[in-house]
Order: sequence, then structure tokens, then C-alpha cells
Amino acid sequence: MPNFLVTHRTAESFCLDEFLSLEKRAVRVLPREIKWTMSWYLPQEEEVMTQWEAPTEQAVRVAMERLGMCHQLALLKIENAMPVFPKRYAAYRQARAASSKRISHGERELSGAYGESIATLLQTRAGMPHAK
Repeated sequence: MPNFLVTHRTAESFCLDEFLSLEKRAVRVLPREIKWTMSWYLPQEEEVMTQWEAPTEQAVRVAMERLGMCHQLALLKIENAMPVFPKRYAAYRQARAASSKRISHGERELSGAYGESIATLLQTRAGMPHAK
């Protein structure tokens, strides 16, 4: 199922407790194929980011409208993305500095539960061939 990331502008009267109650309401009122999976509050930017799992972008828009969520700044479909963890990335950078020609043992450990996919992604970005 596709994932979507939405950036919302918060109103002057924004209340985090009220926002969290919207998440609980979403579980009760939205169809099962639409899930609000995560949120981030960015007080400095006066924004909230929400992550959704839904069949289409339009389904996300309808769900947000049903919940009364307005002031969307952007809606982005997330494809082929995976989380990158700062500690693991630091290990990758250290291993990369030690050996720029091939994958080191430390970089293989970086992939963790995602198999070799994270190491492959980082190597591709760094222009390194993937070692098996």
C-alpha cells in the first residue's frame, strides 16, 4: 500500500492535545484501508507532518477533509523509502572513511533488519559497487 507524507500549517490556536484526539478519531471513522501511521510536530516552523497509508492520494485528501484537517502545504507520495538511523549512518560514515573501495564488515552490520538494502542504498549514493 502506498505511503504519503503531508505537511500542515498549524493555526495560531493549535493545541497538541486536540491534534492527538484527531488521530484517535481517525481510527474510529476512517475506512480500514486508510491509516494515519505517524505524526511530527515542528513548533519552530508552525507545522505538523503526518504520514498516511492509503490506496491513493485522493483517499488521503478525503480522509483529512473528513477529519477537518485543513491548511495542507504539501502532499508527497513516498516510494521506495526506508528509515535511516543516525547511529547506523555514523557507523557507515566511519566504515566508508576506512575503506572507500569495497564494503566493510561495519557497513554490512549497518543494514540490520533491512537485510542489505540500506547498505546498497548508501553505496549507490556514494558511487560504490555493491559487494555480496
